[in-house]
Amino acid sequence: MFNLNQFNKFARLLVIQATTAIALTGFANSIQAREVTHKFNGLTINANLEMAEGKDFSDGMVLIVHGYLAHNKMELIRASQQALLDNDRSSLAINLSLGIDNRHGYYDCSAPHRHLQENAVREMGAWVAWLRDKGVTQVAILGHSRGANEAMVYAVEQKDPEVTHMVMLAPGAGENVEDLYRERYGKTFDQTLDLAYKQIAAGKGKEL
Repeated sequence: MFNLNQFNKFARLLVIQATTAIALTGFANSIQAREVTHKFNGLTINANLEMAEGKDFSDGMVLIVHGYLAHNKMELIRASQQALLDNDRSSLAINLSLGIDNRHGYYDCSAPHRHLQENAVREMGAWVAWLRDKGVTQVAILGHSRGANEAMVYAVEQKDPEVTHMVMLAPGAGENVEDLYRERYGKTFDQTLDLAYKQIAAGKGKEL
């Protein structure tokens, strides 16, 4: 079971170990790993489950959420799961569907983006419910990058009693989105947003 002081100490250790593991190549795949799937909102969603030796679901679980457009097999997520195993912690690294059935690998940036943050939050809730059905009573959420933001929103909005701790890994803050947008697209964000409002007013809100 999770102890607050122990977990805070462990969270700092996790960042160090995960960063170290990324620097290494060819670290062994865990024999405890297995992909699990779950039906949600008409889609199959999947995750990588790593059970620590001698542990079961009642011993608690770390739910890992990847960053924007990423996936649960990227190096940082794999290294985090290995670091957790090294510290006798089981983990479930989920793949957010981003609207794609049984999604694996990075999202194709050139494809239309119709996924919403609220969908990611709901999928996290679905996985917590799945863990609850397995007998998990304590869940620590580890969110990376955009996943940290989504995890924070989930924790605030859902307030599931099983979620007892949160680790935000490189959550990303302080970026001036408006300046970045202007630099990349040559127009202001407000100009594009105004076009979107006009589309909605014309009954074309679902069109690209």
